[in-house]
Amino acid sequence: MNRENKIFSKVSFFMFILGLILFIIAITLFLTGQDIKYYTRFHHWGWFAWGISFLASIVSFIRKEPGKLKMIPYIGALIFGVIIVICLLYWSFHFV
Repeated sequence: MNRENKIFSKVSFFMFILGLILFIIAITLFLTGQDIKYYTRFHHWGWFAWGISFLASIVSFIRKEPGKLKMIPYIGALIFGVIIVICLLYWSFHFV
């Protein structure tokens, strides 16, 4: 498979790293006692980035894209994606 066809692998890797950075910023804001709205903004965008990473990693696995790239970000994205789904299911039934 040539280089152009690995777009979902690259998107998954990039969004995983972006989500990780956003969560580190959110945790730092939380620990330094900043206003909660700034913390939640970075926290929600971190979940959004990991959700996109999860979807892109599923597509890349279906298309058998990962190739020579390291598998750890894909496995991490899948794990965090499952956590997102479980949290969404919990929140949807908990707040009804």
